[in-house]
Amino acid sequence: MGTILIFLSTMVWGLTGGLTAATYSIINLGLYISKSPRTIDPSFMILGTFLYLFIGIALGRLLDVTRDQKAHLVKLLESLEQKEIKYRYLFDSIVDGLFVFEISDVYGEIKILSANSIVCDMFGYEREELFKVPFYELIDKNYQERMKYIFSKLYHAEGELLFETTFVAKNGHKMVTECHCNSYRKNGKVYGNCVVRDITERKKVEEKIKYLTFHD
Repeated sequence: MGTILIFLSTMVWGLTGGLTAATYSIINLGLYISKSPRTIDPSFMILGTFLYLFIGIALGRLLDVTRDQKAHLVKLLESLEQKEIKYRYLFDSIVDGLFVFEISDVYGEIKILSANSIVCDMFGYEREELFKVPFYELIDKNYQERMKYIFSKLYHAEGELLFETTFVAKNGHKMVTECHCNSYRKNGKVYGNCVVRDITERKKVEEKIKYLTFHD
């Protein structure tokens, strides 16, 4: 029994790292069964050699596959990282504000998923801070219901909408904006992009021109 236990333990060690030990384990078993330390059944010699070659080839292929998979994964991660850098560069280089959102229900509830630096500057929030602010708190109270109606339309039908609304910055400053939003469905959810342009100064100029036209 003791010899068999030694044999089994040697086999385990051979499978996990010592290929030669696996071969000698087979030979030792042949010696044990033959009851003679000088007589080895040739079949055990053949079996031991076969096992040595089989395990060596199997482990070699496994290591090659693992190396290939690791190299492929590294290249994939590098590619994704480069794409993320390019995407973020383009995202932040747009001269207008841009945010990505999810419309969570038929009533037009909005969750901001991403925003470029222009949006953050417009509203006076850090990016992560902005994501935590309820969307409709960023909109002037006089326009909230209208905006819910607009985003409700985008929820029910994919498309684009161009409209004006008034947003409120963190410091209370009101901004008249021109918004160009679109929506699309993915995996059963509704997402969208919205380009926001601050036209507050333009509106002031238009109002001044209008006033002068009628009061000259």
